[in-house]
Amino acid sequence: MSKSLLKKVVGPLLVTLIIAVGAFSGVFDADAEESVEAALKRSLVTFGVARSLNAVISVAQGTEVSVTPMGMGVTLAPGEVLDPLNDLVERFSGFMLVSSVALGTQKVLLEISSWLPYSVFLVAIGLAAVASRMMPGAVPGYWKQYLWKAFWMLAILRFLLPVALVGSEWMYSGFLQSRHIEAEKGITQASQSVQSINEERGVSLSDESDEGAWNAVKSWAGDARNRAASAVDIERYSEALKETAKDTIELIVVFFLSTFLFPVAIALAFWKLAKWSFTRPPVTQAPGRAGD
Repeated sequence: MSKSLLKKVVGPLLVTLIIAVGAFSGVFDADAEESVEAALKRSLVTFGVARSLNAVISVAQGTEVSVTPMGMGVTLAPGEVLDPLNDLVERFSGFMLVSSVALGTQKVLLEISSWLPYSVFLVAIGLAAVASRMMPGAVPGYWKQYLWKAFWMLAILRFLLPVALVGSEWMYSGFLQSRHIEAEKGITQASQSVQSINEERGVSLSDESDEGAWNAVKSWAGDARNRAASAVDIERYSEALKETAKDTIELIVVFFLSTFLFPVAIALAFWKLAKWSFTRPPVTQAPGRAGD
């Protein structure tokens, strides 16, 4: 078998068959589908945790204590000190919604790339490119180049997303999983703690006050207790949420990397590698060995 035939026909035919096996077997698609399903589930669970924390903090913010020291009405809202943290949690829940939408979009694109007619069309273009190389005089040279480039581009697009999704899941498992678990656990515990404080504060009911000096004294004493309880509540909220901002930022970093940065970086690397392997210049013989 001549080197010319090997280069023009056998090599491209072998590449086409390998790509056809990969396209029709779905070996990459199954792993990619599992990866995107797992990522989407994680994102939705974290979104639910964020919304739950946002809800209990909002309840704490809306709790007001009315006091009337010496007949002067004052309304205290101990939960207002939580407003900056609640803003962060609200933005975090919005980010998680965007992350979930992005993962859902990736899932749909994966289904499109693994569509059977697309794989059939891909292999047909590859076989046509190989056949054009077997008929030197029947097919113009530029058509051979167009067919082969079209086949190569379609093959890259066929495997680009599965490779990116599987690679992203590997990166998550290797570098981000432990961070995700710890941060989500911290936010869940904070949400439960704030919920418990809210329930305790909601148990006490204010009694109806009657007119009279004695009732006025009791009302003033009750106001003093409310002020003291409010100060204690602020400390309890602060203690329950002291790590929440850190955990929230940690989760944002985890999902930004695993949902956006890793897939894009891996896809670009795969694209560049595939283009390089297709467009690299041929290996020339060294000048010193020209006579061999």
